[in-house]
Amino acid sequence: MHAELLLSHDDTHHPVLSDGLDIEWLPDVPIPAGNTSSKYLRSNFASPNDLAAQRWGLVAPKGPEGDRLLRLIEPLRELRQLEQGGHPVQVYRPSGGMTFDEAHKWKDRTFGPEKVDEEDRPSYLLILGDLDAVSLELQQALATDSFVGRLTFPTNEGYRAYVAKVLRWADAPSTAQRANLLFYTARDGSSATEQGHGLLMQACIECLKTRHLEGRCHTHSPVSLEETGAEKDSAVERFLGFASREDPSVLLSLSHGLGTPTSGRWESSEKQRARQGALLLTREQRKRSGGMSG
Repeated sequence: MHAELLLSHDDTHHPVLSDGLDIEWLPDVPIPAGNTSSKYLRSNFASPNDLAAQRWGLVAPKGPEGDRLLRLIEPLRELRQLEQGGHPVQVYRPSGGMTFDEAHKWKDRTFGPEKVDEEDRPSYLLILGDLDAVSLELQQALATDSFVGRLTFPTNEGYRAYVAKVLRWADAPSTAQRANLLFYTARDGSSATEQGHGLLMQACIECLKTRHLEGRCHTHSPVSLEETGAEKDSAVERFLGFASREDPSVLLSLSHGLGTPTSGRWESSEKQRARQGALLLTREQRKRSGGMSG
């Protein structure tokens, strides 16, 4: 059994680890100190879709950058406030660059019962801005007992387009009774994607097919789509076609992501920001890393 890394060099598109690592070579990973278990109650008996019970909140960085982001998504904040019965949307303004310990201390102070009434503490949190604005450590701390997503785009137009799309679907929701389940694997011949396809993707598909036949899965039967690069110029078009379908769909993809070039250094910070983490759909094609989560 090997531990595989879904990461390829940006210039050659070859895997960083061609054969993976024997698990016996890996040292035991230490457990972080401190108690990360939740000490806050949630509306576990209410539907996750009931925002009046679950509530929705925003996390935006302090300062002018956070002010700009909040202005850009103001129509979305207004919609969520309406959906949760008119209750105000809680907005949290942390400092950037928090470490693990700082993030947990901030969370304890901010989410403490003396700050926010229990029924107003949001289960859903949307972080605005990139990792330099709100650290990954804070996102991880919040995610221990909340449903956390992040929204980040390089331009104002990206935020406006996202908000407009959400409002459009809220105004005219889909009439579909069942969602599509799409599983997309970029099988480039590497041991990482082959192992991932067999142990993760196929296992999920077989489980869902069984649940579907038993009537326990209220979706269409899952579809497996594999990209081998055999068809020229097919990867990006097929992937975007799956992702842009207007009927409700869940897409799970497995591929390498782009990392540093073989030299170990990026030509510029701008190029690193644009390319690092992009999905390598085949050795010849890639898709730029996205800007939203949750």
